[in-house]
Amino acid sequence: AETLQYFDDQVAQDGDRVAFVARDNTFSGNLLVHDGVGLQLIADSDTPEPMRSASDVGPNAPIALDGSVLLFHGMSGPVLVKDGTMATLAGAGDVIGGRTIDWAYFRHDALANGKAALLLRNADFSRTVALADFSIEIPIASAAYELENSFADQQGGPDIVPLGGALQGRGYAFGQNEGLSSS
Repeated sequence: AETLQYFDDQVAQDGDRVAFVARDNTFSGNLLVHDGVGLQLIADSDTPEPMRSASDVGPNAPIALDGSVLLFHGMSGPVLVKDGTMATLAGAGDVIGGRTIDWAYFRHDALANGKAALLLRNADFSRTVALADFSIEIPIASAAYELENSFADQQGGPDIVPLGGALQGRGYAFGQNEGLSSS
């Protein structure tokens, strides 16, 4: 029912499915998925849950698509859409690894094999990398890595493995073709 006039730069595609954010003349976002047959509205500025509050802006990029799973930014953080159900993975005010989250972010390529990698900024200004595993019934952060002098999972899971780079202060510095790996 909306006249869409603007389209965000980022598009996610997996097979025949394409996801994108289109905006109306007031710049309100509409998250749409085309499955090769038809176009479906997934969320807009009138979708209050699980984004915790409606907004004039609506859904935002980045967006990520992996099979039937879609990840996008809602008002309080990354929102997962799986089998027609939406769930916020992590957002402002949530507590993971004993730290209160200020904001949560992901990259467009952070979704694969039933997991999403999230970057969390905590209220104490530290940062945490969290791995959300949505292959289980209820999506939860299944690992939390503080990257403060250790590659250990704060929740007792396996350590992440550095592939070059080094821990520095309250973070991890890495160059081209270096990074972190998890099992």
